[in-house]
Amino acid sequence: MSLSPKRTKMPLVLDALALSEHDPQVGSLIDALGGVTFEVAERLIGVPAIRSRRLRFASGGELFFHDDALVAVILHLVPTAFSPRGLDLSEWIPRVDNRSDLDDFKAVFGRQWGFASGGMRYFTVLDGYVRLTVREQELLSVVLSAEDPKLVCPPEDEDCETCGEIPVRLPDGSLDVDASIEALHAGVSERLLREESSWVPLADLRPLHAAGLVAWAESQAVCRSCGRVLCLHLPRSGTPTLVYLPYDAAMRRPLGPIPPVALWGDAERVAADEAGMHYVGHEPGRWFLVEQRGELYLDSRYSAGAYIDSSALVRLDEAELADYRADGHDALTGLARRIEGTAPWTDESPYRSRDLYRGDGGSEYRAAVSAAIRDHTWIAEQRRPG
Repeated sequence: MSLSPKRTKMPLVLDALALSEHDPQVGSLIDALGGVTFEVAERLIGVPAIRSRRLRFASGGELFFHDDALVAVILHLVPTAFSPRGLDLSEWIPRVDNRSDLDDFKAVFGRQWGFASGGMRYFTVLDGYVRLTVREQELLSVVLSAEDPKLVCPPEDEDCETCGEIPVRLPDGSLDVDASIEALHAGVSERLLREESSWVPLADLRPLHAAGLVAWAESQAVCRSCGRVLCLHLPRSGTPTLVYLPYDAAMRRPLGPIPPVALWGDAERVAADEAGMHYVGHEPGRWFLVEQRGELYLDSRYSAGAYIDSSALVRLDEAELADYRADGHDALTGLARRIEGTAPWTDESPYRSRDLYRGDGGSEYRAAVSAAIRDHTWIAEQRRPG
């Protein structure tokens, strides 16, 4: 990174990252932001709890400390509830201002950039990261952080009213597992959270963990407001945890195959599993075959260009069943090619009307298929322990 002749305050930020509020480098940064805090707020995040302390300044600056280490500095460029004008970015970062776009930042930090949660772009710089918050092509803020934005949640989401209070703690600060599961269930029922079907269902978490058949069991739920993923983790031996992660980081957490329900479920759960969908086979990247009550369903992936990438679910008819009995795997690959070749997202495709994902109960079908193929997807292979 090359600096312009104009001296900026960016070195103050980078020098202060990861230090305590009481360190002189942080004191210098606070002075540069105006010295007097407009607002101070503290909260606990997750279990084991991270103690978050937020300092807001009328100038438009915001500091976040986690366990007394400065993890992020937000430079607000537009008016906020605590800042009537926002900061002048040209005073903080060389060769950019409040009207700069991505190309301007590339000219300063280089053309290599990445995507953080929510599609936000960020750059890696010496001793930190620079993330841009843009809405409707307007640059709202710049966040300088000590931690990789792809691996941690944005600090500005910590006060999310939807999910911020979900971890229920016992008096000693440890996780109240049953109460936290109940809180997650309530959020899913009220459509405030979305349960991730590729992980252990919340209803199964306790009985699967109690059976002792896996080294750990984990359920995940996505907040529909802020996008953070709440990961409730129960190890066979050890302390239960609940952490917040960005979606991509959460999806890559390790999890082994879930044992058959008959080995750990009660009679009601076993009966429900027997009546549900079950994995039969798949062609990587192209199709999955699932079965329910003797009927076969093909989840067939299709794509077109950069904007269409989905799948159709069709119940095999008599002719397709006969082909499958005769030619097996190859018959399904041929059917998947025919489905994609007809552009099943268009009205002209004969498969559009057969696509169960598009009809009544489509979301239920998709959830059932996702649960059935959970241990056989590409991401499942990536997160296998060891």
